[in-house]
Amino acid sequence: MAALSRRVGWRPVAAVVGIVFTVVVGVMMLVRPDAEWAQVFVLASRQLWHGEDFYHPGTLYLYPPFGAVLGLIFVPLPEWGARLGFFAVNLAAIATIAMVSWRLAGGGTLGEPSRETRDDWTVVALGAVVAAPYAWNTVLHQQADLLIDALVALGMLAALRRRSLAAGILIGLGAAIKGPPLLFVVYFLWRRDWRATAALLVTVFGVSLLPDLVGRAPEGVWLGLWLKRIILPAADVDTALGAWATTTSFNISNQSLGGTIQRLVNSVLTREGGDLVIVARPMLEARAMKLVTYGLMAAIGLVTFAVSALAERRRAAIAPSVEAEREARATELAIVPLLMLMFSLMSGLAHFPIVAPMAVLLARRAVSRPDRPAAVALGVALVVAVAVNKDLVGRILYDAFLWSGVPTLGLIALWLGGLALLLRPCAEPAAVLRPS
Repeated sequence: MAALSRRVGWRPVAAVVGIVFTVVVGVMMLVRPDAEWAQVFVLASRQLWHGEDFYHPGTLYLYPPFGAVLGLIFVPLPEWGARLGFFAVNLAAIATIAMVSWRLAGGGTLGEPSRETRDDWTVVALGAVVAAPYAWNTVLHQQADLLIDALVALGMLAALRRRSLAAGILIGLGAAIKGPPLLFVVYFLWRRDWRATAALLVTVFGVSLLPDLVGRAPEGVWLGLWLKRIILPAADVDTALGAWATTTSFNISNQSLGGTIQRLVNSVLTREGGDLVIVARPMLEARAMKLVTYGLMAAIGLVTFAVSALAERRRAAIAPSVEAEREARATELAIVPLLMLMFSLMSGLAHFPIVAPMAVLLARRAVSRPDRPAAVALGVALVVAVAVNKDLVGRILYDAFLWSGVPTLGLIALWLGGLALLLRPCAEPAAVLRPS
């Protein structure tokens, strides 16, 4: 492959590999039995178009109403057309997330792989290894999260460039598809970015009312119906943590803090025959569990704010470079999606591609200069990425890793790595990632 790349150039080789990958995965999209976009989002859009209640009891559509509007353009298509169309959207989203992660880390135009560009490509490779298993999971299941993550990533880049209005609108669109990006409101308020805060909230509520222009809700507006039927029951103090969208509160797919803590405290994993079985072992009732978990979330949030404030004082004391200030701002922005995944009611592996910006930031620091905290955090994230690949570790280990919250541990490692980046600002520009 290296000899071929030298003879014909790396771009044609990459193009051929990309085309083959696209064709193979496109065929997989057509034959897989489950495809959330076509079978959940487009179905809700079809029900909206025909004046039906897409939040009816037993519905699989558990998201804000704006997603039902997005799916309308796919309604005239057969299911195979909706699958392939959204596969194209996912490919564009992956490219967007990769580009934004690179730009957030200060990267410029990538040159041809060579000895001179080795460090740049090492950073790219490390970031890709961390994020790729999650993006692969999202693509295979045709979930909407890559689209959401691309919008959030573009909003983060706009915020880094002080384009507050664009940042709020882009992240608001992502939050209107699925709610967790609303956490950026807290960050924008913390940074006194009133324009981004207002733009985000206006966008979320504005586009959430669009379904009411297409079809009337059974009562009130669709946004209110979603809150009443989906969110409030899940958030009730007597509803078990981790029970979002499932019949059990021990769903191993839920890698949010709440989902993982619920499994570790109130269940045990046993082996029966050739399978692993989760057995309930009640230790804390729902209210006590939520008190403990929400207290932990509050502590994580307070630590994040405290570190951000302390780091800002440290940077002011050392008169940092423009690059150091930019890296700190990018790191703060990359921490928010990690908290978003930890604090959400439900965070599956398909939601995790947005860890890419933090992975690339840590890779940059680890490659460009000796930085043990960044290297350790990135190393943990790399191990976790391997552990959640079912094809590599096998189904039994995969289920055991999910039950024990290994992906949640990866989020915590990336979060701690981000805090370490803030507390150890670079006084000198990095020698890697030549800016454009």
